[in-house]
Amino acid sequence: MFVLYTDESIENPETAKTAHGLLRFRGPDVRAIVDTKCQCALASEIHPDFPAVPIVAAMADAGVAKGDDVVVGFAPVGGDCLRTSVQN
Repeated sequence: MFVLYTDESIENPETAKTAHGLLRFRGPDVRAIVDTKCQCALASEIHPDFPAVPIVAAMADAGVAKGDDVVVGFAPVGGDCLRTSVQN
């Protein structure tokens, strides 16, 4: 089981690409999504292909259990931020 953390809203497929991919292809393994900006209660409210994973505002509410992983996606649109970091 793992928890997804997104700094941008899970509702935007352009800024939450990693989370969207994991929900589509590993949905049963996702325990919770931590997203401070989303107004939905379940991922299934965002997209019909997503499982009914709870969306919470803080890690403390995610129900993380010993042995769970936390996935933090970092995939900026166009890769500009990453490209700059690699060049430096």
